[in-house]
Amino acid sequence: MARKRALRLGVVGLGFGVDVHVPAFGLLSDVEVVALLGRNADKAASVERHLRIPVLTDAQRFFAFGLDAVSVAVPPGQVEAIVEHCHAHRLPVLCEKPLGANMPVAQRMAQRYSNLTTALGFEFAELTTFLALHGLIAARKLGDLRHIQVTWLTESWVHRSGAWSWKTDADRGGGVLNLFGTHVLYLMEWLAGPVVALSARLDSRVTDQLKPNAGARAAEDLVHATFDHASGAVTSITIGNANPGLTAHQWTVVGSTGTAVIDNSTRDYMGGFRLVATSACGEQLLDVSEPVINGDGRLPPFKRLAERFVAAVRAGTTCHPGFGEGARVQLLVDTIRQAALEGRTIEVRRPV
Repeated sequence: MARKRALRLGVVGLGFGVDVHVPAFGLLSDVEVVALLGRNADKAASVERHLRIPVLTDAQRFFAFGLDAVSVAVPPGQVEAIVEHCHAHRLPVLCEKPLGANMPVAQRMAQRYSNLTTALGFEFAELTTFLALHGLIAARKLGDLRHIQVTWLTESWVHRSGAWSWKTDADRGGGVLNLFGTHVLYLMEWLAGPVVALSARLDSRVTDQLKPNAGARAAEDLVHATFDHASGAVTSITIGNANPGLTAHQWTVVGSTGTAVIDNSTRDYMGGFRLVATSACGEQLLDVSEPVINGDGRLPPFKRLAERFVAAVRAGTTCHPGFGEGARVQLLVDTIRQAALEGRTIEVRRPV
């Protein structure tokens, strides 16, 4: 049999794209990363020397490489422009979350890409522990879901260093809601079903102290929110990235016949989870930990998503999560911001 031609992939973004996308796709035998695209010429030259792959700063030259698909890892405000280039070349796209800076942008991209293969990087749903929890809930081992409590509190590098970047800038799509919250919102509906109402409070007091000038607008660094699901379950979340010396990420899932807890107190924010599930009578239903790996804990979950994306590209089919799920999450993000601003509970339409 003839050997299958390698899928020619281009990667956009010289941060997470270089650290995770390139090595993960490099582990797939039927994919060749043929070019990268960045904005900074000095960094592009450095990455090219290290990877020995062409690294361009000109989009026209990048898209002339005869690509079959593109993966994108850039700040929210840059996503739509890159995706427009990809759409013009009819190229499937895997994109890191969030899908743009707000709901209208995300919906616009989802609609334009409705007939092409897309994927969204909600990597926590690819972890062994979260997959096991999803299976436990789907099999009704916990009975009817009653409540989910999520706590994710840490201190980001920018807050430790006192630096100002797009991640702290509200006008460039920064803030813990886009950085952490988008992961949580996707997982929450994946586990408990669609949200129908929510209330929230946002806080940016720590990030306010980092502002380089009076005109800068600090993004939120703490989110408290409560969600009503169509199923009758309630989710409460507290997430923040300006908590000195703290590393805590825990999901407590309470059902009518059992409880499950996923916990990670390590600095590897994807690789250190453990899931323990217990029935109402005290019987252990499950005890699963993320496999210990040598290296970056982000690679195994991203590789799972990359494999699914490549298979969908070759088959010309859809991949989940895709741009549709990304737009749904951005609807929730925008509704949280509105609820916090207006100080009230807001109803949310169900996904179509």
